Amino acid sequence: MDALVTMDSSTNKRVTYFSRLKALACLAVVILHTFYAADAFATTVGQHMLAISIRNLMMWSVPCFVMVTGALLFDPKRNVTISKIFRKYLPRVVIALVFFSFAFAIFDAVLLKKPVADAFATGFNAIVYGTGWKHMWYLYLIIGIYLVLPFYRMVTRSATDIEIRYLVGVLFVFQAVIPVIQAVLNVTLPFYIPFFTIYPLFLMAGYAIHNDIIKIKMWIAIVFVVVGVASVLGMTYLSVYKGNAVANTLVTAYSFPGIVLFSCGAFAIYKKCGEKPCKSDVLMTIIDKNSFGIYLMHMAVLKVFAIKVRPDIFGKPYWMAIEVVASFVIPFILMIIYSFIAKSVKKVVKAS
Repeated sequence: MDALVTMDSSTNKRVTYFSRLKALACLAVVILHTFYAADAFATTVGQHMLAISIRNLMMWSVPCFVMVTGALLFDPKRNVTISKIFRKYLPRVVIALVFFSFAFAIFDAVLLKKPVADAFATGFNAIVYGTGWKHMWYLYLIIGIYLVLPFYRMVTRSATDIEIRYLVGVLFVFQAVIPVIQAVLNVTLPFYIPFFTIYPLFLMAGYAIHNDIIKIKMWIAIVFVVVGVASVLGMTYLSVYKGNAVANTLVTAYSFPGIVLFSCGAFAIYKKCGEKPCKSDVLMTIIDKNSFGIYLMHMAVLKVFAIKVRPDIFGKPYWMAIEVVASFVIPFILMIIYSFIAKSVKKVVKAS
């Protein structure tokens, strides 16, 4: 979902399981947002439980994207300088943020039949204040990661394996476990560390698992996923059927320990599957390359369904499959067309 190429810096070869993981995670993000939108059409508690459960069970996807980012960019062999960050990495995300903020504002104006002229002010506010489409938050996250990347790389370059395992453990306790204790007991503990989000844990865990600094056996990875699924469904049940606001707050946060375990387990399972060739690898690689565009554009398709089509999702469940497929395939095709045009333009420029 980010703009990174999933290449191993030491071998200059694509890491197969990264592409497989990112392709499936990209589909999971589409499913997550599809069922989040579908919940607006739920008319019974059971329908609400179904939509929210599936949405919550797909939340492993974003942490896995962040973990792949950590595994790639924390690699000491990769040449990542401050100059390269500002010349190559940041411009891609900033340009996407600016372009799609204005594009989505114009899209909303046309879809909702509002003055298009007002869309430019809306787009500007979306960029500055983050008031645009909700899924754009990920671009701000990536920008933040790139800005502090030299610091994180300094840590992984000089730290021993034990120190990295220690850091991952400390981050898990303070960013995932303690917030749950505080929420459940309704207390504020005085213990904290100067990290303000869960994402450094995912970055460091991705790097550590990929490089076998943290070795997770297959059966342990499966246990992580099972525990993650069970805890997510349990908290979702408490939220929906018992009206537990604390459970709802916890299970919808990427810092929820169940989601952390689910994500790490899924990442480890894909790693354990290794580099054995699979017939679907070509398709997975193409999806991987275009996952950033799919992520950005799929919400537009979902908005058309939600506002214009308004299908009977729960009465006719096949509409859900149609939404998921359309929201994934249409942006995918648009990205393929864009890539073809971009390559053709580059060839013409080089030839001239």
